[in-house]
Amino acid sequence: MSKDSKVAKLELDGKSFTLPIVEGTEGEKALDISTLRNHTSCITLDDGYANTGSCLSKITFIDGEKGILRYRGIPIEELAEKSTSVETAYLIIYGHLPTRAELRRFSDSSSCRKGSPEIVPIDCKAPQHPHWSWPDSETTGL
Repeated sequence: MSKDSKVAKLELDGKSFTLPIVEGTEGEKALDISTLRNHTSCITLDDGYANTGSCLSKITFIDGEKGILRYRGIPIEELAEKSTSVETAYLIIYGHLPTRAELRRFSDSSSCRKGSPEIVPIDCKAPQHPHWSWPDSETTGL
């Protein structure tokens, strides 16, 4: 933890514990309690998990109370209403929605039509499907 990091202090049974404060993708602040049990033998209680973040993510943001779900900053309802499955597959693989030229190349590629691996990054282990099938089964699994 750098000296510029923000922290919270917890006092328990006369002992002081330092908890890092982390910032989420939407600027919300959270106390990192991942080492709390090891250091104190205590756990936290959050009835209904209404105040609990389950992970750190730079890709997604979820706020169930406000009905917010974003993928790479894009509201999920916008993706569902305005993007095709091929555009969404591109987003999942490359991290951004394609330009018209990128979409044309991606759509025209044999990878998109036949599931061949040349357009999929090496570190992406996408399942292959028969060359005669629609790519939706593959892109849904990404």
